[in-house]
Amino acid sequence: MALIVAVLMVAVLLAVLVYMMGIVVFYTFLLVVPFAHLRRTYRLDDWEPYEELLDVSYAKPVSILVPAYNEEAGIVGSVRSLLSIEYPEYEVIVINDGSTDRTLERLVEHFGLRPVYRVVRRQLATKEIKTIYRSSAYPHLFVLDKENGGKADALNAGINVARYPYICSIDGDSVLERRRWHRGLLESLWRHRALLGNPKYGSIGLLSLPYFWVIEFLGPVMELAGYIVMAVSLFLGSLYMELALLLLAVSVLYGSLLSAAAVLLEEWTERKFPNVSDFVWLFFFSLTETFWYRPLTAWWRCEGIIDAIRRQKQWGSMKRKGVSA
Repeated sequence: MALIVAVLMVAVLLAVLVYMMGIVVFYTFLLVVPFAHLRRTYRLDDWEPYEELLDVSYAKPVSILVPAYNEEAGIVGSVRSLLSIEYPEYEVIVINDGSTDRTLERLVEHFGLRPVYRVVRRQLATKEIKTIYRSSAYPHLFVLDKENGGKADALNAGINVARYPYICSIDGDSVLERRRWHRGLLESLWRHRALLGNPKYGSIGLLSLPYFWVIEFLGPVMELAGYIVMAVSLFLGSLYMELALLLLAVSVLYGSLLSAAAVLLEEWTERKFPNVSDFVWLFFFSLTETFWYRPLTAWWRCEGIIDAIRRQKQWGSMKRKGVSA
């Protein structure tokens, strides 16, 4: 029995170690590429490419989908920020997924929503859409009021109503729990599993979906397994301790150093922190996230996987603080 446990421990440690080393290489590549690009464009006019984009006729119209469930505290600020986007042609579709708070009422009050008739293509099965609203002040803002069906169902309803060929989605609140995000990720990946590795769908099937399966979905599982094994290794022999310390070093490189480098790159380009002390604190916390933040997010995201496997459809009750709180 002891031999079986020892073999399993070593196997898990090595599997997690190899996986995380691969992730480190991948994210390092993603960090080096923008760094090289920023070096080339550092002295260029930042607004020039955007001004050109706004003037050309080949900018494709976009439908922005915003699924919302009990978002009354932050939904108005989120929608306002979307309405200020500088882009030639787009629409914002907020999907109120059966909220039990005043999410819909706040939208109606702040944006002058009026019920309208709009053709709904039934290309995706969803819960019933009760009413479609349109803003009198912002004609490109629509709100769907529908029965609760979960995030994936809300997005499908938005796709049915969207009139533009390109679609993107964001969360209705700037702070969305990782658990719910990961559950929605697995639901979407499983629904579109036929696309995985299928050359018929081009880069989506050959690059995008493999990335989300291997890195975004599997990542927290491997990471949480690594944390558990490191904790258990404290009570076992020296061989386990050496492997655990090596895994910890890779975790620090993966989580802390890459995050710190990303903070440096963002500050280099955006200049978001005029106060140096704010930037120093952010840099410090990015270096320490391996020891507190990443274990928490790994656990929350694994909970989302469990919820998806159990086919839990409800989003749950969340207390919102709003984007400006």
